[in-house]
Amino acid sequence: MRARREQNLSAPDAVRFAFHTVGTALSVNTLILVAGFSVLAFSAFELNAGMGLLTAITIALALLTDFLFLPPLLMKLEERKYETTAAAVADTSAA
Repeated sequence: MRARREQNLSAPDAVRFAFHTVGTALSVNTLILVAGFSVLAFSAFELNAGMGLLTAITIALALLTDFLFLPPLLMKLEERKYETTAAAVADTSAA
């Protein structure tokens, strides 16, 4: 939203800007969390080991989802918003 409002970028360019500015921090944060929860996988207490491994896998999959599915979703939603706005303007102009 910031790139769209302040720099007047298109939806794909705004997504690229967002990942360029926060992508590294997101990746490092995820890596640290996965490493921290992976340590629990070595616990002798089976419940802790299972929870640590499952949490680490979930956090890693969340990062993949952020990088692979979020950008197309944001661009599609922006495209729909643009189509709805264009249709409303066309209806207003016709009336």
